[in-house]
Amino acid sequence: MGNINFFVELIAYVWYSLCVMGEKRYYMNSVLKILNISKNTYINWEKLGKVPQAKRDPMNNYRYWLLEDINHLREITGRT
Repeated sequence: MGNINFFVELIAYVWYSLCVMGEKRYYMNSVLKILNISKNTYINWEKLGKVPQAKRDPMNNYRYWLLEDINHLREITGRT
C-alpha cells in the first residue's frame, strides 16, 4: 500500500509541476549563484525584510522564485 501512495503523490506532483506552474521556477541554489551570495546572507536579508519572502512550493515547502522575482531581487539588492 505504501508504494501506491508514493506513486499517487509522485503523479500528483508531476502533474502540478507540468500543468499548473507554467513558468520556470528557480530554487535556492540557482538564486544564490545568480546573486553571488551565501544561503546565510539570503536568510538574513529575508529576516531583516531587505528582500521579500520567497514563494513556497506546496508539495515540498521549498522556496522558489520566478524570473521576475529574481529581477526584482537584483534591483533591490544591487546585484547585477
